[in-house]
Amino acid sequence: MLFKLAFCLALVLPDLGGLAPSIALHLSGRVRFGGERAMEQVAGLRLFVKADGHVVARTNVDDTGRYAISFTPAGERSFDFYYTGLGHDTTLIKSFTRFESDVMVWDMVL
Repeated sequence: MLFKLAFCLALVLPDLGGLAPSIALHLSGRVRFGGERAMEQVAGLRLFVKADGHVVARTNVDDTGRYAISFTPAGERSFDFYYTGLGHDTTLIKSFTRFESDVMVWDMVL
């Protein structure tokens, strides 16, 4: 009887780890250029997040420079934020290994 219980637990316990929900991350804020490019328009820029070589989220920046992006981490170690757009090469903004909160305001100066 004890053997059957141990066998059942050995089969079930690994599956319980998959039941724990991942927490979705929500980032929003404003994007603007700094320095000599300060007056350059940010409308039409595309932001995206890569983790483990795959794009996990993407969004467009609106006419006022606002953005919102959400994704659910799935065990990746770091998240790389990029921007691209007409006349702009794909450029790394910042890499994160931790986030302050699951809802975060992040204003970017590019």
